[in-house]
Amino acid sequence: MELIFYNIKPMLYQKSDSSATPLRSVASYEIEYQLCDGEVSYIDGKLYPIRSGQMLFVQPGVKRYTKGVYRCLAIHFSCRDRKLATELDRLPHTLTPLNPDRAEELLRNAYNMHMKVEKQSIRLEGLLLEILAEYMDAVQLTDDTPGEYSGYTDGIYRTVEYMQKNFAEHINSELLAKQMFLSTNFYQKVFKQIMGRSPAQFLRDIRVSEACRLLANTDLSVQEIAERCGFNCASYLIYVMKKQVGVTPLEYRKANRTLI
Repeated sequence: MELIFYNIKPMLYQKSDSSATPLRSVASYEIEYQLCDGEVSYIDGKLYPIRSGQMLFVQPGVKRYTKGVYRCLAIHFSCRDRKLATELDRLPHTLTPLNPDRAEELLRNAYNMHMKVEKQSIRLEGLLLEILAEYMDAVQLTDDTPGEYSGYTDGIYRTVEYMQKNFAEHINSELLAKQMFLSTNFYQKVFKQIMGRSPAQFLRDIRVSEACRLLANTDLSVQEIAERCGFNCASYLIYVMKKQVGVTPLEYRKANRTLI
């Protein structure tokens, strides 16, 4: 019996620094389930923020790279059925599954099966079909019920990119809202709806991620790092890291030092 899919490869990816992966041309279909909030994936030059519980779908031939922290379950595969492949090529690159726990379970089961069993092609194909069904069900719902703020998505992504490039500067919601010609309150509401966090929290996460990278990879003082990452002073960086990471900057440096 010839299977619909081949070269099925479940994987677990994780990256803990703010660098960017190399730009690459995708060789097969790729599905990812995001296990934690991260920064962004760029697919054919378009920005897609990484949010916990979201799924990502990428088709062969697409050019992509990812910037910053991420941790995801993934499955790569090729498809023999041309009719199905045509349908897969039309799928959007990202969405939130109707049942995130079920989507994660399916991808985790595929990964565990791949790690433990040698002859698992039929079972893996069955899991992959279920994973695709979860994705396509969410696509159908999205098509039927457009989001109230879907028209603002590209604008919000542009302000996210602005934050990522200018995080060391003074940035607030009023400044970002003006870029979209929106009121500050409405911008904050739309941003949280699309990104799952407030603009202030998103910017703070970017700054903390960069601070962690500098602590692990440089000899800069905590004060210098605070200034480079947009924090007002060393004491505020210490407060934020203690709250978000659970350790002080010096404790983080000691545990994650990468300098030789």
